[in-house]
Order: sequence, then C-alpha cells, then structure tokens
Amino acid sequence: MVEVIVAPAARADLLAQWDYYADDVGDAVLADRFVARAETSFKKLARTPGLGRPRSFRHPRMQNLHSWKVDDFPKHIIFYRPLPNERGVEIIRVMHGARNLEALFNG
Repeated sequence: MVEVIVAPAARADLLAQWDYYADDVGDAVLADRFVARAETSFKKLARTPGLGRPRSFRHPRMQNLHSWKVDDFPKHIIFYRPLPNERGVEIIRVMHGARNLEALFNG
C-alpha cells in the first residue's frame, strides 16, 4: 500500500484555498470539490510518483521536489517529494501557479 504524507504547510494551503472558495467566492461546494480533487491527485501521485516534473529550487529543504497539477484545477500546483523505494509521496505545498514560486521556495 502506498503512503501519502501531507506536510503541515500543505494542509494550511488546502485550508486557505478552501476558505477562499467558501468565504470570498461564496461557494462551499466548490471549496469541498477542490479539497477532494487535491486528495485524489495526492493518491494518484502516491501510486505513480514519477508523473510530475522535477523542479529545482536553491533552498536546501526544497530539493528533490516534483510538481503536478490538481485534477480539474489546473492553475493549482502540488509540490511533492517521492518517498524512497516508491512507497508513496510527501506533499510539501499546494499553491496557485500565479504565485511567485521562486521567492516562496528559495527565500
């Protein structure tokens, strides 16, 4: 069985996006769908960690990351690290692609 580890920062990202859709947009159904599709994407990545593209950031804690889009939400990117021996993935962040990723991950 594959493992999905969701880092605290990624959990906070999901909650922030849920809050945005539910409160700012006023669509709790969309907010729930976003979180469900993110979790589905996490499971897909855990089964096939090589799906995403390798990313390189200067910050030592952000080494060996890959990225993949949230299913049905192509502007939202999952940053993850494959676990050793293809046993799953660690989800590091879930970010909107319009954010300044270099500043976020290299700062």
